Amino acid sequence: MVSCHLASIPEREELLKLTLASVVPYVDRTFVALNNYQGVPSWLYNMQGVHAECFDNSKGDAFKFAFIKDVTGLAYVFDDDLVYGRSAMAMLKEGALKYNCPVSFHGKAYKNKPFRGFKYFSGNYRCLNTVDFDVAVDVIGTGTMCFDVSRVKLSLEDFPVKNMSDIWFSKLCKEQGVPMMVIAHKAGTLKYLHPQSTIWQQTRDYTLHSRIIKNFL
Repeated sequence: MVSCHLASIPEREELLKLTLASVVPYVDRTFVALNNYQGVPSWLYNMQGVHAECFDNSKGDAFKFAFIKDVTGLAYVFDDDLVYGRSAMAMLKEGALKYNCPVSFHGKAYKNKPFRGFKYFSGNYRCLNTVDFDVAVDVIGTGTMCFDVSRVKLSLEDFPVKNMSDIWFSKLCKEQGVPMMVIAHKAGTLKYLHPQSTIWQQTRDYTLHSRIIKNFL
């Protein structure tokens, strides 16, 4: 089984339509966590293989992992502000099978010693920019990720603070001895949908991010 997992909020409903159109044809099942929605929009019922469920947003973007426990095989974990498509998904699948670990188009490496903090990375590999080579990372971007669900044991309790999925998932991988890779890609592999606001724009204090990363490096 190949599945796809996303979380979204009402303000991004129109973006979600574009994201889903770019992924649903290429997976067996798609699971959508609808944070702060009053109900499941009617148009979602018309999308084949899609299961959508409303959540209270108490765990923010981590609710995209809510249905991982219900699937086997490869899982794509995506964000609702990107358009993916067959080619990008094939690249991620190939990488996940090659390295037998979570792979992404986005991530950070922290090779500088001593560790100075979240923003003091040695390598910042972005999903919207060209990355010329496959590279191991310490924090993986969970919005452009693919992995075999058997490789990482997780539950929603592993995401205690909302909107920090990259940090919590990377912590799990480090604790379980699972490597993480960013795979080579060209700028333009993904299309950005330019939401009005993002988690990272709203985050001002990275003290907790830094503390967690320091503990698992």
